[in-house]
Amino acid sequence: MLPDAWKTLLLGSLNGDLESHPGHRLTDHLLESCRLAEALLKQHSLGTRYEKTVVPAAVTHDAAKAQKAFQEHLHGGKGVEHAAPSAFFSLPLTKDGEISDAFITAEAVRRHHTHLQNWNDIKTVWAKDGFMKWLSEMRLLIPDWEWEGCDAIAEDIRDFLFDNVPEDGVNEAEIAGYWFRLRTTLSLLVAADRMNAVGITYTEFQPLPDFQEKSFIVRGRVDLWRGETAKECFKNIKSLDMTEGIYTLTLPTGAGKTNIGLRSAHMIAKKLGYETIIYALPFISVVEQNADFAREVFGEDYVQEDHSLALISKDGREGAAEKIQEKPWKRLSTLFRYWNSPVITTTMVQLWDAIYNPKATASMDFHRLSRAVVVLDEPQGIDSRHWYEFGKTLSYISKNFGTVFVLMTATQPVMVQEAKELAPKTAFPVSRHGYKFIGGGYQLSELPELLRGDRVDFAEKSGMVVLNTRRAALDAYRVLREFLGENTYVLSGWMTSEHKRRVIKKIASHIKAGELCHLIATQTVEAGVDLDFEWVFRDVGPLDSIIQAAGRCNRSGLHERGLVMIAELNNSSGKPYASMVYDSVTLDTTKEFLHKYPEFDDGEVTAIVEEYYDELTSKIKNNSMWKRIEEGEWEDFTPLFKNEREEVPVYVDNGRIDTLLAELRDLKPSLENREKIKSLRNELSQYSFGADRKLMNKCRESIVETSIIGGSQTKIEEIGDMEYYIIRRDGIGESDTSVYHTAAGFQPQDEPACDDIW
Repeated sequence: MLPDAWKTLLLGSLNGDLESHPGHRLTDHLLESCRLAEALLKQHSLGTRYEKTVVPAAVTHDAAKAQKAFQEHLHGGKGVEHAAPSAFFSLPLTKDGEISDAFITAEAVRRHHTHLQNWNDIKTVWAKDGFMKWLSEMRLLIPDWEWEGCDAIAEDIRDFLFDNVPEDGVNEAEIAGYWFRLRTTLSLLVAADRMNAVGITYTEFQPLPDFQEKSFIVRGRVDLWRGETAKECFKNIKSLDMTEGIYTLTLPTGAGKTNIGLRSAHMIAKKLGYETIIYALPFISVVEQNADFAREVFGEDYVQEDHSLALISKDGREGAAEKIQEKPWKRLSTLFRYWNSPVITTTMVQLWDAIYNPKATASMDFHRLSRAVVVLDEPQGIDSRHWYEFGKTLSYISKNFGTVFVLMTATQPVMVQEAKELAPKTAFPVSRHGYKFIGGGYQLSELPELLRGDRVDFAEKSGMVVLNTRRAALDAYRVLREFLGENTYVLSGWMTSEHKRRVIKKIASHIKAGELCHLIATQTVEAGVDLDFEWVFRDVGPLDSIIQAAGRCNRSGLHERGLVMIAELNNSSGKPYASMVYDSVTLDTTKEFLHKYPEFDDGEVTAIVEEYYDELTSKIKNNSMWKRIEEGEWEDFTPLFKNEREEVPVYVDNGRIDTLLAELRDLKPSLENREKIKSLRNELSQYSFGADRKLMNKCRESIVETSIIGGSQTKIEEIGDMEYYIIRRDGIGESDTSVYHTAAGFQPQDEPACDDIW
């Protein structure tokens, strides 16, 4: 708790007319932020360890806003730095603690609007004479502040930074510890600051609700097995002496992992007295699906669905941008994606950013990992080069926050050697499908014959074709549609979110009704999408991805034994599509195993995948994420998924695009407008996809050329200097010359000289 003497000093030192934000008194903001920070510390049981850094940071983080120039800035004047000079106000509050506490407190304040820096860059900043001059200026700004000893503390911080130089052999565990303490302090400070900025003055924490068991219809042997498997998992959890740590739930695809995962997380949380469950998944479409289930078992008010498209109304109707949320806590989630609910369903990318991304706002959710149960669904979707270092990060977080991590999948990668298994050793009770490797070097034009070679009746049975790139999916649709007929669908990154959502709903409807349908898709269908086909074809990819795709083949064992066909497809230049997406080590290892096991049954998958992972991990070069943290490289950040190409938004005209874009352009960036801006962007994102700039320019050039002989130049409109593009109504249709096909999505009007990543 902040001593009353310091609160009195704060109120007496700062003029009551000073503002932190327009209409918000500076003293109120600092004291309210401090109270919120104290509440967060208590909620997450972090007070004993972090009170001495977080409280001083919260009560001083905006003190330099007392500058005349900043007060003028609030009402239209030029901006002025306030975070760095505010750092000096925290020094007197840390003078009785360790110098590392003073450093962490001051550095959290200095970077609370920017990002963490590398150790050597921090050292350089504190060594600059200009930076130290700020201390003198702050003395003059608020002379009543208790400045005695601040010069000495600042010098001690300098010495501390220079004495702890990673490359000089300083204990790497100490440097990692400073990172962890700084990131936690920054996370709590930024959360409290942003809370108060949107109007929150008190805490509103919900307890973890009870789990409302959902009744399932037992249709036969498979459903009985699912029920018994779930009981065995829950029995194991009850019998274990649960502590923080890393656990695994290794279950076959189709075992009902969502139900088992959420129920297991709830049991662990209740057993340990935790109030937070975080459920992370690879793709947005799967997050939406699992969030719906979570709401059924926990209740609508206790579940937060967090991803980049989560602000849109659930039915995707137009006008979502006008439905601005007014409650401060909802505004906080809208503006900053803060995890405020007891049950969070989010993406693996958001979890990754909460842990590693150096940006201050990205760190907001880091402290929410404290005393939480975190389920990572399909963790093998993370690049294998990250596994070892990510596992080390999870272990460190678990030991310091008391976090329980549960890695849940059918194909379990070895991220942490000491992970404990929660599931019984089990296999699907019936043989659902077999695997057959056909070979390599095939063209997309040969797909009908490849399928017919092993499934003569492929067109009469529901099936799915999974390709590695968007262009491959489009070309496969053109090759196969005449063979497959009606109810043939496409899912790829060249379709708008709204379009993909409609397609998934249609396919699910066909499957439920027992109607014939076919799907041609990129890899987004591999993890968690609850679809069921009688056969699957997969272009070569990592072995675990092939197994995941196979999870959509006779998923519930209700059809006759299915077949998963695998072949390596090349583009017109002879380059394998897989090589455009995956690294050579993973692909070469996969092909070795496919040649070693050209045909196998789904009952053999577990043993083969374990052997495959052993071989793969002996070959890959690990990414050095955790090593960089230990070496003080805190600003260096590796995104979970790298987009190697520069892509721009492409909007598909739905009659509202121009209105929404105009509204967005008219809004000036500000905290007051940020919510409206995010809602507008969110609604726009429902009707957009990303595409390569060069590709879009080629498409426009092609259309302009054809317009000379009667075509329309208004099919694609370029806005700004290639800032974004709009596919107009004239460009939307059902023919291969349509820029946006109503079934297949975007159709580049160019020669496919260079394929793009999915």
